[in-house]
Amino acid sequence: MRNLLLSTVTLLVVPAVGLAAPDFSSHTHTTPIELKPISSSSGIKLASVCFLGYGDCGDGGFGSIDGDGGYSVDTIKQCTNEGFVKSCSSSYCMDRSCPYNPAYGKCIKENCPTNSSKDCTGAVVGKNACGDDCKQCCSDSCPSGSKSYTGSYASTTECGNKCYNCNTSCPSGTSTSYSGAVSSKNECGQSCKKCSTTCPSGSLKYTGNVSSYNECGEACRSCNTSCPTGTSTSYSGSTSSYNECGSACKTCSNTCPSGYSLSKPSGCYDTTTTECGNTCYRSKACCSDSCPAGSRYYSGSYAGSTECGNSCYYCSNSCSSGSTSYSGSYAGSTECGSSCYYCSNSCSSGSTSVSCSSGYTKTYVGSTECGSSCYTCVKDNPCDKYTSKSCDYGCASYYSDCSSKCQTCKTNPDCDVTSLSCGSLGCKTTNSCGKCTACNTCIYSDKCPGYTSYACLKGQIEDSCTACGITMYKCKAVQTCSYSEECSGYTLSSGSSCKNGSLSCTACGVTKYKCKPSFSVELPGSSCVPTNCNGKSCCCAKGQSCNGPAYCYCSATNEAPDLMLPTL
Repeated sequence: MRNLLLSTVTLLVVPAVGLAAPDFSSHTHTTPIELKPISSSSGIKLASVCFLGYGDCGDGGFGSIDGDGGYSVDTIKQCTNEGFVKSCSSSYCMDRSCPYNPAYGKCIKENCPTNSSKDCTGAVVGKNACGDDCKQCCSDSCPSGSKSYTGSYASTTECGNKCYNCNTSCPSGTSTSYSGAVSSKNECGQSCKKCSTTCPSGSLKYTGNVSSYNECGEACRSCNTSCPTGTSTSYSGSTSSYNECGSACKTCSNTCPSGYSLSKPSGCYDTTTTECGNTCYRSKACCSDSCPAGSRYYSGSYAGSTECGNSCYYCSNSCSSGSTSYSGSYAGSTECGSSCYYCSNSCSSGSTSVSCSSGYTKTYVGSTECGSSCYTCVKDNPCDKYTSKSCDYGCASYYSDCSSKCQTCKTNPDCDVTSLSCGSLGCKTTNSCGKCTACNTCIYSDKCPGYTSYACLKGQIEDSCTACGITMYKCKAVQTCSYSEECSGYTLSSGSSCKNGSLSCTACGVTKYKCKPSFSVELPGSSCVPTNCNGKSCCCAKGQSCNGPAYCYCSATNEAPDLMLPTL
């Protein structure tokens, strides 16, 4: 409601006038305000006019001259009265153009670029007609990695933004492999630690040889066996100080060896020196007690004797303390002058005391001259936890973190062969996996020799044989009848045409005939030879035989032959 507001003022007498806010025809209060004349006794005052919402009205508010209370503006009702709305249908946006309440406005056609909307979550690609951000309607989530990481490339979102793996780098001076105090964490959440000043072996305060380095690269040294000038660990005098290794540094002793003294005797004598270099004397006979070789004071092998009869010995190269092969502090010398040293407890490789960080294993690498064990930190080999399989047919796969050790073996290729099914024939050969690779063959003639017929005439089966899935038979031989063999020479179907009579022969169900031969008979008394013709007594004259063509005379009673025809 935007009506003309007049403060309580004194006006000049003018005719009643009706005023209204210009061009606000849509407002609910449109009745003109009447300006009432005010008596001059009240004084003349200047009226001030202020349109609420269009300037700084100070303490001004809606009210009336008669004091009927203030007007409170219902902004929601005012916006709706003027046609503004709070929400729009799909594909429209609200422009928030109501001057009383920005939550209301006009609906304007949504015009975001293709594949974008104010409700999507992708990258901003522009604005719609209402001024809202238009975002791509693709997924901007990373398949792997993150858009906030700074490591190596990992993937790309649907919206085309790159995703990266977490960065394993640590700030300068720190590392995930260090074992000192935690300084920070990298993108992957791993602790970035400061380097440890702890020495694997030796110490930062020692000044001897370098024995190792700590994580910070500082040299860790073994203790220094040196003594201040004029003292030595090999002297036997009073203790002056201690070296870094804790050994006593002593002054030289001016005491002479047993049998010697600092006083020089008269006559003949032997000499030697103290540790401090002073001469010591020992009396001796004035015969030559010099050894032709060696010395009377050596302890090695016998070398001869002096004029005085004393035995001489070669020098011994044995150390009274230490050894000539040791490399520690000086321990003295042998009779032959070779230097003797105490054993060194320094390791040629590694250290006697090591502390290995994660991923490394304390490993024995040898020992010191004094027998102490030496160790070093060796990076763990993943292969150590596996036992490689021994395969007859080759390795099928290796461990993912150890390519030199076999995890699974190849199977016997013979087991992949499909075994033959031979049925009743049976398997002839098998492979190493027991699979049948060849079946027995079946040759019928080998299993059933002589069985050659698939069928015989009824009643003619002599025997049968089944093999290779086949049954065959032996048939009985058919008895054939040859008439010409049974009745040789009988060719006539009738004997009626024979002059001298006929002979018949029946065989194979057939009867045939032949004519009796004509022959001459000699009178009795003619000479003939008795002959047995087919079991009969016959008499064969010259030119006659049992089989003809001239036949012998035969007797039916096997007695004297008579005039009978021969048996044919």
